[in-house]
Order: sequence, then structure tokens, then C-alpha cells
Amino acid sequence: MAEDDLTYPVTKGCYIYYKKTVKGLQYSVHCRKRIVGDSSAKEEVLLDLNKFKEKHLNLGEFEVSPKQKLLAYTLDITGSEIYSLFVKHLEKRTTYLALKGIIKKVCLVK
Repeated sequence: MAEDDLTYPVTKGCYIYYKKTVKGLQYSVHCRKRIVGDSSAKEEVLLDLNKFKEKHLNLGEFEVSPKQKLLAYTLDITGSEIYSLFVKHLEKRTTYLALKGIIKKVCLVK
């Protein structure tokens, strides 16, 4: 993906989900935008890996819950391919470490 580029948006419920790259930033930014009801809806940043302080980051799984209120993602911050599972409440904007030290990736049940 080139700098200042968007992936093809995926529709899920009343949102479109996509990731974008921004010139000068190392990692992609994962976003969504409401497409039902409010045509002037603003972009909502779900996960911006550029905000993390770790030098190495590898995003494994990334899945929004069926009701679109929770985001589950796995992250390797050491380069060892050992992931931690995080759950983010998208309305409250709070993130929780759910499971640490997963070998490889996990299968997130929808």
C-alpha cells in the first residue's frame, strides 16, 4: 500500500471498515465510518499502531464483534510471534488486555 492510501472498504452492518496509510507514519491506521443515517458521519479511528511506544509491532487478528461495540485484536510487540489478545470497547474507548502470551494467532469466534 502506498503512502496516503486506503484499502477497499468492507461493509459490516451500518459501518464501512478500512485501513489507511499516512505519509510519514510507519503503521496503518484502522478506521470505520457510519454509513446509515448520518451522511456527515466522521471517521472513527479504531486502532492506530503508531500510538504505541514499542519499537516492534505486528498485528495478528483484527475482528469487530457482530453488534459492532467491541474490537478484538492480537498484537506481537517483541517480534517473537507471541501475541497478546486485547479487547477494546468502541463506545467507551477503553482497551483491556484479555490474554497474554498466545503462540501464533488465535481464532476469534464471531
